[in-house]
Amino acid sequence: MDLLPDDLKLKIFQELDAVHLCRLSVVSKSTKCLTDLPESWKIVHGNLKHEVKETHLKNAENLCIATCNFERCKDEHAVATSAALDAAAKMTAVEKRTSLRFKDNMDIRTWNTYNSAVSDLNFTEDCLDEAEKNLEDAELELWEITGIVKADCKKLRVPLRLRKIADDALEVWKKECKKKIPCVESEAERRAWWIARYAFCAINKWEGKSSASDFLLNVTAN
Repeated sequence: MDLLPDDLKLKIFQELDAVHLCRLSVVSKSTKCLTDLPESWKIVHGNLKHEVKETHLKNAENLCIATCNFERCKDEHAVATSAALDAAAKMTAVEKRTSLRFKDNMDIRTWNTYNSAVSDLNFTEDCLDEAEKNLEDAELELWEITGIVKADCKKLRVPLRLRKIADDALEVWKKECKKKIPCVESEAERRAWWIARYAFCAINKWEGKSSASDFLLNVTAN
């Protein structure tokens, strides 16, 4: 590797993703020194190695925190639901008793029991509303961070060169086709579509998931 000219090394790195660059670093001491260079990581990932690592660790930490928060909100919601159901059951029982006694004479004790049941039910319903809101917020936060983590993992497995081609092509495709399914008429629209399709097909070889057309059709659906 050391004997290769710089322009050839550059060509090689442009075809690598971050995962394969790390694998290349364990081949020998010389390749490790070469792959650890900031220039190498710039070519492959667009960022320095320590920046990539810090981002990855921070995203993983945020995902762990969001997951714990979501589980805590689920437990609190379950407790609030149980308390609300118990209060509702007690309220029903009190209503039956007070309605029967009201025909004869509702004394002060019966009235206080009824008021207490109403107060308990209102309190538990407020707690349940708050728990539902907290659970919804926690679920949304977890969903957003999960998306960030998935995007970060994808970047580790797609060469920067292909990501740039795909991003640029998709922007051109959006402008030319205006988010329509490609029943293209003009030559510019047809050319933009095929550039985008080629770029995402290239990424598909690395990811092994959806095809370019599937991805672009999903974009139009959104």
